Amino acid sequence: EEDLKQGIVKVQKPKPSKYLPTDSASFTSSSFTPKPVTDDLFKPKKTLKKGFVSLITNMGNLNFELHCDLVPLATENFICLCENGYYKNVKFHRNIRHFMIQGGDPTASGRGGESIWKKDFPDEFVKTLKHEGVGVLSMANSGKNTNGSQFFVLYKSAPHLDNKHTVFGKLVGGLDVLKTMALVETDEYDRPLQDIVILDTVVYFNPFSREEMLKDQQEEEAKKKKEKEKQEFGQWLSNPQSLNPTTGTSTTTTTTTTTTTTTTTTPPTPTPMPIPI
Repeated sequence: EEDLKQGIVKVQKPKPSKYLPTDSASFTSSSFTPKPVTDDLFKPKKTLKKGFVSLITNMGNLNFELHCDLVPLATENFICLCENGYYKNVKFHRNIRHFMIQGGDPTASGRGGESIWKKDFPDEFVKTLKHEGVGVLSMANSGKNTNGSQFFVLYKSAPHLDNKHTVFGKLVGGLDVLKTMALVETDEYDRPLQDIVILDTVVYFNPFSREEMLKDQQEEEAKKKKEKEKQEFGQWLSNPQSLNPTTGTSTTTTTTTTTTTTTTTTPPTPTPMPIPI
């Protein structure tokens, strides 16, 4: 009770007979030892674009913008789970008024769920991404580097969660729906007395898709090529005798006379056409 007053949510220690080491418990500290996470198991994909996802619930739609450019692991995991139908017909199992609503656990127990990698993945903390304001989307965990499939959406700011949970998105549509969810009564364990269910998920834009990643790669290569040509042309402008601005190679013209041989370096010039006689 004292923890709840301070805005801290701890997980009840699961019974040994029902507990599995791979379970993702709820959302701040937990009573079990987190599995070690090896960073080289995860290769974050680079993108400069945001993702967009909609959770279609029995109370209305929640539309989120995802920070794929800042926290690639959490966002790729969430998008892929949505695309795979992982959250379909999954209930929000915890609802705390003036705090947050939590879901993403297919077992609805608060101890289930797993990531697309079938194991917990590392935290991603970014200074500019904080638990500020209504609609912040963040990863639920059971301690450091124990992210799976569970997530929560804030009803109000919760700065005490900064650098403890990975913020990976924000609500951009459906604020009225979120407010309706906040009013649902709960039992003594914060479980909604009225079912709040994710009926389906829609991914409007996935910057991690094969097509988008290929497009990004091509754009990056074109950008590098343009920058290289600009740099070479700049070098030629500062020293026109050293570099051919078109090919990037040195140009040498040799002129021979009956008395001496002189080698000079000049910029390329158009070759005149012969005058017909």
